[in-house]
Amino acid sequence: MSAAESFLTPPRGAAQAELERRYRRLLRLYPRGFRARRGTEMLGVLMASARDGQTRPVPGDVADIVRGSLLMRLRGPRGGWASALAVFALLAPLFLVLTDILLVAVPYRESQAAWENRIRSAKAAGVAVPPALLERVHVVCRRVLPVRTGGGFY
Repeated sequence: MSAAESFLTPPRGAAQAELERRYRRLLRLYPRGFRARRGTEMLGVLMASARDGQTRPVPGDVADIVRGSLLMRLRGPRGGWASALAVFALLAPLFLVLTDILLVAVPYRESQAAWENRIRSAKAAGVAVPPALLERVHVVCRRVLPVRTGGGFY
């Protein structure tokens, strides 16, 4: 604190010094660069809004500081949501293409028991697709898609 600042500021009591110390501790939640630019301004506003004899920060101020610092840290150093959305817009289509390729390359196969169970339940429910057609589709699929017997597919 310079000599001019100490001359212009009125003498502080112990309550005000304690409140300022607590507000400074709370403001440490913000990133260092932001504190360097705006810390004294924020501290001045918080101290100006304090009541006489107040020694603890108001719960609303604490909540605002915690919320603001959390949002500031989540945004990251490069601007936050815009860059995150750009990365997502790039990776999401690639992920969808990859899953489609995997679905074609590794087709889903059901065991014989699962197919028979599906046909039985279709017969019991009275499905419009004839169960005989389901049986034919199953036979054709088993001929076209060979079944692995060791380790996963039946």
